[in-house]
Amino acid sequence: MAIQDTRRANLRWLIENEFDGINVRLASKVGLDPSQISRGLKLGMGDRLARRVEATTGKPAGWMDEVHLFSTASAQDLGPLRGKAVVVSPFGHRMVPVVTYAEAAEWIVAKRPYPVTERTEVDWVRMKHGGERVIGVIVEGEDMMDEVWPGDVVFVDPELEPQPGDYVLAKLAGEKAPVFRKYRPRKRDSAGVLVIELTPLNEDHPELVIDAKHKGRILGVMVEHRKYRRRSAVGLASPESKKKSGEA
Repeated sequence: MAIQDTRRANLRWLIENEFDGINVRLASKVGLDPSQISRGLKLGMGDRLARRVEATTGKPAGWMDEVHLFSTASAQDLGPLRGKAVVVSPFGHRMVPVVTYAEAAEWIVAKRPYPVTERTEVDWVRMKHGGERVIGVIVEGEDMMDEVWPGDVVFVDPELEPQPGDYVLAKLAGEKAPVFRKYRPRKRDSAGVLVIELTPLNEDHPELVIDAKHKGRILGVMVEHRKYRRRSAVGLASPESKKKSGEA
């Protein structure tokens, strides 16, 4: 989505939801001529005007530039997201960013959420499957084959407390990129630190550990898994495609 398309959509939402659908009321609030608002709805607006609208309507800087779709569902259906600018479909799905392993750590540990812009890859996740900070992560390794393949997207929630058997995204100290593994908590070690085994489903990959000697953290718990059966993009063939080609 081009930046002007984004700004027009957000301007339209502001008018409809916070100014009773009346252009003049927004114009008065911002201190503009109503014709400027009408022009903004047709052609978009420049950076200076976008920042002015944000400042006078109580929106954070950059809000006008972020991609938003707004739910046609009832306010009750939105639950904790009620009244917030989120991407929601009429079917109870919410749009979330999809990032690489390396980007995931930055997105999750950031104090302020990264803005979703026209340059951000996005996908849909069921609202009931996660909270406000859910992100999609493109699986890069073969650690979790044959259940999770490279190129699949797993949606992880940083706010969920992992339970035994959950699939988690974890970051180990000294490693640039996270790993995606099965979460297996064990007893606490002599230092009182909970020992966490990060177990791969693929036996060809080693088990990793988080404990007093091997620092690390759980970045998020998988709440949804999106499988993709066309593997040419990652140079791998799924079991189904192997059978068809006679490889299996």
